[in-house]
Amino acid sequence: MVLGGADLQHALSIIQDVAEKEGLPELPPIGTVIETPAAVFAIEEILAACDFVSIGTNDLTQFILAADRNALAMIDDYTVLHPSVLRAVHRVIEAADTVGKPVSVCGEAAADPRVACLLIGLGARRLSMSPVSAARVRYAVRASYQSSLQSLAQAALRSDSVHTVSTVVTDALRTVYPEFQGSTVSV
Repeated sequence: MVLGGADLQHALSIIQDVAEKEGLPELPPIGTVIETPAAVFAIEEILAACDFVSIGTNDLTQFILAADRNALAMIDDYTVLHPSVLRAVHRVIEAADTVGKPVSVCGEAAADPRVACLLIGLGARRLSMSPVSAARVRYAVRASYQSSLQSLAQAALRSDSVHTVSTVVTDALRTVYPEFQGSTVSV
């Protein structure tokens, strides 16, 4: 788990040493998974040292919310939809966009069409999910306007609770995905 530029530089030097020993003429693109609050706060120095980043939503959610994965059933607000998690995701995406480096989102969050639409509104353009979820996500994304998703994301970032974010997301997407009627997001 990368915490900042120093440990990333150390990892890159190990990769470089191995590449030299193996006689590789050049390194493949090297990325970093952003899954700790420390990495979010050090995102600029991390982006300066690598070619791309991926946001690991499962671990990032756990660490931002200081949650024990063995006790998740007891935590009502343990979700990527927590405003603090969304703000961290947004910060990483904005920083990557500023320097023109690709950012992807991995973890199970993007498998929910509503969360995927919210992530697109935050600026994510590469989402990882199981193939089983891809068709539903593609349908919801294609049925939505980017400007609407951006407005949705701004409303979510201004929210003060998971419940508010979940309600905003579900209400906004009911028109493009009628199956959302009466449902709430619990990722």
